[in-house]
Amino acid sequence: MSSSGSDNLIRDRIIEAARYLQPIRSSVTRVLKALDVPGIPAAQIADLVSMDQVLTAEVLKVANSALLGYGHNCASIQEALSAWE
Repeated sequence: MSSSGSDNLIRDRIIEAARYLQPIRSSVTRVLKALDVPGIPAAQIADLVSMDQVLTAEVLKVANSALLGYGHNCASIQEALSAWE
């Protein structure tokens, strides 16, 4: 197998394994509590979300989904959350 073929196989296996990762409960709890605070800045929420890589990936996946239809891909949590304000 070529180097790029084995690299692609490894990448595909990592992506498949990552599908089963769950966000850390304490991260989700912190974000939910912060969202209950009236007037909390999006930057503060972004900081909390960014502490958990799985949660970050999930938020970006939703922000970039066709369902929300922003018309462009959000590259960062800050960009995704500012679009929701």
